[in-house]
Amino acid sequence: MKKHPLKMIGTIFLIIAAVELLICLVLILIPAASNPLVLSISSGVLGIQALIFGAIGGSFCLYVHRKEQKRDRLISEGYYETATVVDLERSYAVRINSRNPWYVICRIERDGTLHEYRSDMLMSRPALEPGDTVRVYLDRRHDRRYYVDVEGSSPRIILHG
Repeated sequence: MKKHPLKMIGTIFLIIAAVELLICLVLILIPAASNPLVLSISSGVLGIQALIFGAIGGSFCLYVHRKEQKRDRLISEGYYETATVVDLERSYAVRINSRNPWYVICRIERDGTLHEYRSDMLMSRPALEPGDTVRVYLDRRHDRRYYVDVEGSSPRIILHG
């Protein structure tokens, strides 16, 4: 499975926080610091920046981790139904690495009512067309908890270039 874009952003923020903490520690441990006021201000600013960047990066990584846990729990403990793809939607409001993500919109008819589900963000156009079928994993207790399995339903695509 591909690495989630938000996890990549979180990792970058965590790396920046680690570098800032390292620089802060080096500044504190240098015995030849000429001005203690400049040293304390610079190390304090770097420490605060490291905390902010670490919190942002950690929250991105935690969000993706919880989403992956939810997906794994739905696949193992829930049940699935087969849904029909009705649309492939591209979100122009979001842009990651100069690309807009795709979403698969699918529907299941249950007891004369149409239930519509939307996949997670996909960074490349899925190899699905309207009318194809996908698995939607559902929670047995809560109808709002679901996972649209696009990767399991479409053939593997290798992007070149």
